[in-house]
Amino acid sequence: MLNIMQRYLGYLRNIDRQFSSTERVRETMRNAELIKMLALEKSLVCFSTSLRRKSTLADQQRTLCPSVRRRSRSNSTTML
Repeated sequence: MLNIMQRYLGYLRNIDRQFSSTERVRETMRNAELIKMLALEKSLVCFSTSLRRKSTLADQQRTLCPSVRRRSRSNSTTML
């Protein structure tokens, strides 16, 4: 009887180890996904910031040099 109980407890320990191992793999996968999402978010922030800066520069250029805007429009129509 003691032998059966020891084997039973041994099997339970093995099941617990396997379950813990599986949980660690799942957490690692989730962490990897979160890291990928964080990298993507950083890229999007850089992209968004770049677009905003270019928009601000274009607005400043339009207000400071309205003649450049007219010339660039006339050049783009002549290229067509």
